[in-house]
Amino acid sequence: MFSYLFWFVLTIIFITGTTRISIFCMGYLVACFYFLIFGGELLLKPIKSILHYWDFLIAYNVFVITMKNILS
Repeated sequence: MFSYLFWFVLTIIFITGTTRISIFCMGYLVACFYFLIFGGELLLKPIKSILHYWDFLIAYNVFVITMKNILS
């Protein structure tokens, strides 16, 4: 079950990026395709390297939430 959780999260990211048309959604799509292209190799890297990429995605989420609040 846990081996497929990575791919499930990527489908959620892809759905998030395609449900609305926005400049912020482009970042979700880029991240999704990056993880899809390098997904198999990424899972074989050390855990610190994997967490670095996921931390970048979490930081982007915080940035999007902050910018949407500022712009509204």
